Amino acid sequence: MPGKKKVAILQHDADNAELSRLLLEPIGYEVEIVDRKADPLVAIEACSPDVLVVDLRPHVDYYWGILERLAQNPVTAQLPVVAIATLDSVAQRALGQTNVAEVLVAPFDIEELVSKVVAAIGLAQSRWRRQDTEALGA
Repeated sequence: MPGKKKVAILQHDADNAELSRLLLEPIGYEVEIVDRKADPLVAIEACSPDVLVVDLRPHVDYYWGILERLAQNPVTAQLPVVAIATLDSVAQRALGQTNVAEVLVAPFDIEELVSKVVAAIGLAQSRWRRQDTEALGA
């Protein structure tokens, strides 16, 4: 049986990050809360998650910069991201980012978070299978 899928969480609010962990671990996900005070890219790369959940704020360029750096890093370029947005305009901007597979507009319920994480992991797995198939055919 394959190991648990790993979810990395990078959120502005530590309580929200912990709540996400408490929601995802009991249903079988391994959860790593990324310390936003350290270099999050190093932490994300080190924990090698299957998906990243990130809290995007409209006027906090820090998180947008992380998305850009993730997309430019060969190790994390294919990492699917579930973006949590507080405004529809932020959600629309997030959808234009390379790694963003799913967007949640807050407030949201537990089932939405879980379904977005599952969808993002499924998208990544189908992308990897397609790349493997293409590599074998080349």
